[in-house]
Amino acid sequence: MSRLNTFGRVFLMHIVVLICLFVASRSVKADGLIYQLPKDGSWVRYEVVLHHWDYTPLHSPQEDLGDERRTRPREDYDRGVMVVQSVGKVTVDGEACRWIELKAEPPADNKRPITAAQVYKMLIPEQDLKAGGDPFSHVKKMYYQPGSGVLTVDMQDKAMLKYQLDRIRRYFPHAPTQVVREKPYVLETPDGRITGELLTFNFAFDGKLYAGKAGFYSNTCRYRVVLDPNAPFGVNYLEVEGESVEKLEDFRVNKPDIHRGWKSRFREDFLMKASGTGATTALPNNI
Repeated sequence: MSRLNTFGRVFLMHIVVLICLFVASRSVKADGLIYQLPKDGSWVRYEVVLHHWDYTPLHSPQEDLGDERRTRPREDYDRGVMVVQSVGKVTVDGEACRWIELKAEPPADNKRPITAAQVYKMLIPEQDLKAGGDPFSHVKKMYYQPGSGVLTVDMQDKAMLKYQLDRIRRYFPHAPTQVVREKPYVLETPDGRITGELLTFNFAFDGKLYAGKAGFYSNTCRYRVVLDPNAPFGVNYLEVEGESVEKLEDFRVNKPDIHRGWKSRFREDFLMKASGTGATTALPNNI
């Protein structure tokens, strides 16, 4: 779903299992980059890299509308930084909620159209910000800053809300049908070894493009998540690999059928590099 991506990244490293004392398959939920809720003001910074390859058109060259993806290389890499932070507490209708903010920062040498940080800020009930919850199931308020300016998402427009949330849904999967767990698990990184619990599972989602009003996108993903209770949000490493599909409405010729589109493969890796407290936000706190 390249149209919905915030930026690219894939951190190439060798992962080694030293000891496997427990492996099990069970029907449980997993929660992407938020597996536990830290104290308000906590933040974590991930180094992130995207490996994107196998761009394949679903239509003939004669149906191109100037989409640059046909001229992209068969394989490319991009990298950046993702900051996840808790930037406020508020009670809404008797329910404790947190302002959770994600800031995606592209690299200085980024060659894609996105050249400025993109920020997503959501007011989420605390009960959904834990193992087994879906952070996107009961979002109370959402702001989106696409480089410049701030978009206040219309919470009554469910199609728009889903579209905006799906921009980052890849990093917040929920309710996979089966999870394989390995504990203890050792992750080898350039910064040294990290010991935790490995979760492996699948997750898929889809929806409509054009602000949730037309076209079609889908993501079919496979995850490897390394949990660490000492990490602020409980996650030291997240790897997601899969296939992205986009089918576009052809508004130029006003054809009702969805016949143009693209598919591609991707892998994105998050590796925690730093964490701390005292997180602040430049986006509104209005409910």
